[in-house]
Amino acid sequence: KLFQGGTQPSIGQWQKIALARTIYRNSPIMVLDEPSSSLDIKSEHDLFTQFHRITSGRTAILISHRLSAVQMASRILVLVGGTIAADGDAVLAHGEFAEGLEAVGGGRDHRVTVVDNLTFGGNSLLGYMAHPHFAFHKADVCDKLSIEPYFASVDQVVHLAAIVGYPACQKVGDKASYGCNLDGTTNVFELAERHGARRFVFSSTYSNYGVADDGNPVTEDSPLCPQSLYAETKIAAENYLLEQAQRSGCAPIILRLATLFGPSPRTRFDLIINQFVLEAVQKRKLVIYQKEFNRSFVHIRDISRA
Repeated sequence: KLFQGGTQPSIGQWQKIALARTIYRNSPIMVLDEPSSSLDIKSEHDLFTQFHRITSGRTAILISHRLSAVQMASRILVLVGGTIAADGDAVLAHGEFAEGLEAVGGGRDHRVTVVDNLTFGGNSLLGYMAHPHFAFHKADVCDKLSIEPYFASVDQVVHLAAIVGYPACQKVGDKASYGCNLDGTTNVFELAERHGARRFVFSSTYSNYGVADDGNPVTEDSPLCPQSLYAETKIAAENYLLEQAQRSGCAPIILRLATLFGPSPRTRFDLIINQFVLEAVQKRKLVIYQKEFNRSFVHIRDISRA
């Protein structure tokens, strides 16, 4: 009930209220289903760092689709179709969970360092903070001196930092777009090369192709016809990397990604597949526009595997 002069809490605030009621009820068994799904980054961090203290002397059942969110559990079970599919050490080898752990060094002794300025927060990183093979540093790729210390002993670099998409680049303008997407890429590659990295994976975009005149699928050899500032900055970065590849011991690999879709801790609903799912759920109908317009899509999981 909304009282006169009252305020409707946000989804995150409602989740905090529900968590508080569960914790202070002092029941011998607690069941928490995705307890941090709507929390802000600090609140989620506080919850998991204090989880053992909060649940001391009680049995806590934590349900999550993210293995990273349950790593502190004394026992982990994987349920598929209502039955136990994996238990204990077998969890680490089970399907998508194994892929997630390999991303932070599980099974191969790899170590992952993430450098990000947290423009859009860092909720997706919180579950990995306690992992012994994971490290995070808050810094900006546009500040070369601030990021250099984190390149020591790095073997491979995956460069994702960018101002992404036509609207975002138009909003910040040419200088900021080129500063991040070209100069930032130059900074990261030069440091990777200087510190002996062997491979540099660069996230580019299929927007670089623009509109194919003949309507046929494009290939790596197709001409580039950028239709936006975003594509122009990515092509400039590609050209820089391809030039360096002629002489460098650090091999650049350029991925021209199609439009992504799939779930995320910060799901973007301006991407068409995600937008369709949202509208189908909320409005129970879809509006298809530009019926002659073709666009390619790729799931985020396939990109991660590649």
